[in-house]
Amino acid sequence: MVEDWYVELRGPLAHYLGTLGCAPPLAEELTQEAFFRLFRAHEANLEIHDTRAWLFRVARNLWIDHRREAKRFSSIADLPFPDVTPNPEQQALRRERLKRMGGHFARLPELERECLRLKAMGLPYRQIAKILGISMGTTVESVRRGMARLRRRSGGL
Repeated sequence: MVEDWYVELRGPLAHYLGTLGCAPPLAEELTQEAFFRLFRAHEANLEIHDTRAWLFRVARNLWIDHRREAKRFSSIADLPFPDVTPNPEQQALRRERLKRMGGHFARLPELERECLRLKAMGLPYRQIAKILGISMGTTVESVRRGMARLRRRSGGL
């Protein structure tokens, strides 16, 4: 059972961690830890109603814990993913656009940022609500408000 979830969600979980600013090797490590915890939960006969949401929540919490730990021992900032667009001109244009959007995105309230990240990964509102531990209405409203703020700040997305 855990193996099936691993095959289905290993990539999306590592990608999600990457969208939070987690470097790829660490994202892979945290993904493996999340699945290890799922295995232990199944061994302990813990009842998990929505395994996908549970895994995303565990991975997110592992990332948060890692960042807290890193801040205590280091002042190194989170490293963003490098831009790998092949054409140099396209790279420059994309970097500039992402920089502007990243600035707009970074100024959103944390809940709106988290909801938008998960929605951009294709997760349904119900799962986003479970991952973040909020109501479905709050989830929908956070996505709506976040998108509206981004549109206003960027001149229309």
